[in-house]
Amino acid sequence: MSLPSWNITRHRSHSCREKTTRAPSELHRQAIERIQRRFEQELSKSERDLQWAINQRNDSSLAQEYIGNLRLKLKNDYNQLVQEKVDEIEKYMNQRYNKERRLYQRKLQKTQIENEKFRMQEINQVVREQDVICEEKLAAQRSFYNRLLDEQAGRLRAERSLQSFESLNIEQLKDRLTRVEHSNCELKKVIQNLIINRKPIYKSAVYIPNFTV
Repeated sequence: MSLPSWNITRHRSHSCREKTTRAPSELHRQAIERIQRRFEQELSKSERDLQWAINQRNDSSLAQEYIGNLRLKLKNDYNQLVQEKVDEIEKYMNQRYNKERRLYQRKLQKTQIENEKFRMQEINQVVREQDVICEEKLAAQRSFYNRLLDEQAGRLRAERSLQSFESLNIEQLKDRLTRVEHSNCELKKVIQNLIINRKPIYKSAVYIPNFTV
């Protein structure tokens, strides 16, 4: 007697070709339902095979060995099928995660670029405003310093003019004083000569003070 064959290849190929476009929970539920149906089908087939073995041979030990082999094979097939579905779901989840991660990274990069652009615009605006303020302050300081320089230059010119005027007046006064002194000396000499050379009648008639030269 040969063991019954298990037609698994067609089912696996169909599972591999199926596109995972549904939600993970739905895929998991449907996978469990397929596994349960497959398990029930295999169990029903095993029971029929067992009944066939009992009917063919009235040997309980052979039947027990046969059913043990069937259960072991069924368990292995069940575990393999569950693992395939788990791998399939994990693959779908990884693909979904990678796709969402790429989308998130692109959105994040775009947001960062927009934020950086906005930040640079704000910085440029602040720089322009600061430039205007600095230009106004520099213009005010320049005007203030120019006014101070003009005032200082005016004071210096006035001081120089005053010094020059004072120097000129002193020289003029000295010159005038010299001429006056010279005139006084000449006048004293003339008067002295008159006092000496005039007759007494004039002395008694006109009082001329005796200047001391």
